[in-house]
Amino acid sequence: MSLAKTERIVTSLGVYSVHHIVPDLFDGFETRPDGTKLATTEKALFDMAYFSGSRTRLFARVPELELPSNFREAKARAWIREIQSVRRRSMVQKRLDSILAAASRS
Repeated sequence: MSLAKTERIVTSLGVYSVHHIVPDLFDGFETRPDGTKLATTEKALFDMAYFSGSRTRLFARVPELELPSNFREAKARAWIREIQSVRRRSMVQKRLDSILAAASRS
């Protein structure tokens, strides 16, 4: 996720997909000792739900998912309240519900 424009970056190591997210939702990461910023589990799951309705459908299918024991569902759901669009908020809520239900069946 980035404040920059959405783009696909091809390198010798692999293909990276950068997705634009509004400034209000650009947070939820931890800074590692080397300076790398990595999304928390809760924010990463929220981001998947948020982008699942995009035209690319890149996040439409979630692979088999096992959530860590320290996963905080309330924290993932708190991000939904930050979405300004009522329509988008509803879509993300439904998608997160679906992802969490599937994870609990695993």
